[in-house]
Amino acid sequence: MFACAPRLGLDLKLGHSEQDQKNLMENTNLPRIHIVESDQSQATLLQSLLENDYRVDIRNSAGDALDCISEKNPDFIFLNVLLPDMSGYELCKKIRSIPQFIHTPISFISSCTDVDSIMQGYDAGADDYITKPIVADELLAKLKFSTLHQTHVKDLEASVNTATQTTMAVLRSSGDLGVIINFLKDSFACIDISQLASLAMNTLERWGLSCILQIRGPRETVN
Repeated sequence: MFACAPRLGLDLKLGHSEQDQKNLMENTNLPRIHIVESDQSQATLLQSLLENDYRVDIRNSAGDALDCISEKNPDFIFLNVLLPDMSGYELCKKIRSIPQFIHTPISFISSCTDVDSIMQGYDAGADDYITKPIVADELLAKLKFSTLHQTHVKDLEASVNTATQTTMAVLRSSGDLGVIINFLKDSFACIDISQLASLAMNTLERWGLSCILQIRGPRETVN
């Protein structure tokens, strides 16, 4: 049972034409927010508040939301608790079960203001729980902070990947160089061409290479 009472939201008016909204949605440099809200007036309110700085996708049911989220890969997700086909809590758990969204910021925006409802939101995997009526400055400030945090996380991941690739390249180079140095060192101990040929074949096999080898000396040739 959800102890929810209807509350009024922030009163905002749309400030963009359909063409303006389309242009904003096509700006791939803007973060993408996915809103799952069964109340159309609240969905419109959120869109008018966010559309200047974000690409906004809105769905009014959990089923439609899951399909859209998987396709659009949003940077942030806002959920209402009360949805027509399942609770927002269940939807949050389903989203968190998808590997690519384990760390995606998820916030509930709901008129369910009792402590039990809020705690269920966090237990379902949400990062935040915002109660209605929406305070515009608070919502925008939280999004700004979260955007900066996400940017830092992505930068760190990129740095780690670069460092890992560099380390692996150095290790591979060191390994190859070690094989070559060992070959040169051992070659001086070979007493005849047959031993040199055997050493060369063994060295090539360490690199996973197969070949036909011929070594020509002043008195003999080894294949």
